[in-house]
Amino acid sequence: MVLISSVAVFVTLGIIYRAYANWLFSPVGLFAVSFMLSYGVRIAFISTGLDSEYPDSLFRFGSPMLSANLYLIGFLAMCGLGLLAGSHSDLRLRFLFPSTDGAVDTAKAFRIATILTGIWFLIIVFLFARYGSYARMVRASKVDKEFAGLFFLLVFPTSGTITSILVFLLTVRDRVGRFTPRQRSMATISVIYALFNGVGVYLWGARSLLVLTAVQLVIGYFVFRPRGTTRRLRGTRGRVVIGILVAIGLGTLMVVGLRVYRDQALSGSVSGSIKGQTVVRQLSVAANTVHYDAYLLAVRDWPTTHRFRGGLDIYNGAVGVIPRALWPGKPTFVAPGAWFRQVYEPNTRNGWPMGAPGTWYLNFGRIGILICGLVTGIVLSAALRSMSRTRTEPLAFVMAFAVGIWVLGDGVDGEFVVKWAQFVLPMLLLIPLMRRQRRTAAVPVPVTV
Repeated sequence: MVLISSVAVFVTLGIIYRAYANWLFSPVGLFAVSFMLSYGVRIAFISTGLDSEYPDSLFRFGSPMLSANLYLIGFLAMCGLGLLAGSHSDLRLRFLFPSTDGAVDTAKAFRIATILTGIWFLIIVFLFARYGSYARMVRASKVDKEFAGLFFLLVFPTSGTITSILVFLLTVRDRVGRFTPRQRSMATISVIYALFNGVGVYLWGARSLLVLTAVQLVIGYFVFRPRGTTRRLRGTRGRVVIGILVAIGLGTLMVVGLRVYRDQALSGSVSGSIKGQTVVRQLSVAANTVHYDAYLLAVRDWPTTHRFRGGLDIYNGAVGVIPRALWPGKPTFVAPGAWFRQVYEPNTRNGWPMGAPGTWYLNFGRIGILICGLVTGIVLSAALRSMSRTRTEPLAFVMAFAVGIWVLGDGVDGEFVVKWAQFVLPMLLLIPLMRRQRRTAAVPVPVTV
């Protein structure tokens, strides 16, 4: 039955993808990718016996995998219902996402990317001068939590990365034949900007932006590269498949390598959760795709052993976007994954994220998972309306990545508002500044004699 329920999860996700994703890099397609990374990969590994639940010591008394899979099927079914309702109603939620229609001025976008990256460069120089080394910066961020309350500074590298990738893809799409010297310079500098922003966030302690920046640059190049000397915008299936394979290989190497380097910088050795484990376990932990394992613990131990949170994580996450300077008494936001792990390992600082369905389950139980699915589907329908041309428009492509991977991920969770404010709100303000001005024809003035 566990294997059948696992297959049913994939079938339900496949139905949603088939019905609402016109291709992999649409908002729904990227949501499906995020769901697979958070839940699907581990469901496949565990149900087929390639790996066991992580950590092994906490699953000695059984695993509620059948019940957990059935709840995920309900989540996906409600997500499909939300997509259906959103696509056949006037509930457009236009305030959530920017319009990606209309021409973008590459030169204007490049200037904005330069400004954002320059500001982030100054911030990194200041932090590096203060802490003196990468290891001390990571410890301040990951262990001592000295950067708490400074999340708004990450607006500069995230917006700078999105804008830099946009410039690169616009340059790639618009070239005819070989790059002109100006196009080559702009493309090269924009790639440097994008990677620098990712490296800067890695110095902050998070490696995911750098990895996904590289992945997006590779895939975007294969999608928008003109074929021969013609200005063909739509990438052929073969080229896109090649881009995906290259991106998967590059992303795997980067996510494992950066995790090992960070562990050695912090403690001088590789973490015990990776060292000595099987290849499957090493990849799962290093890539942070063990959300499903934490979700299994939540389903097993709540509410039989612990009480539901009653919406506390959703509320604290929503109000987290308000600066503490405006609200000195604002509740201190602790990521659900952090306190969840401390229930089992009180002396550990890092968390066990459990994904959006898991967070809603911890707060409201099974009904919370269904509500999460419905809200996720409605938000996805709004993203589909805004980013419908990801095959041909680089702006739609980069925003779909930002929303499908970063903001939504595997669903609307407690940090949705904060992530929206970090990735989407700045672009709502910046995109109008990048628009190409329409030229109006001169109206002849009548001459009177």
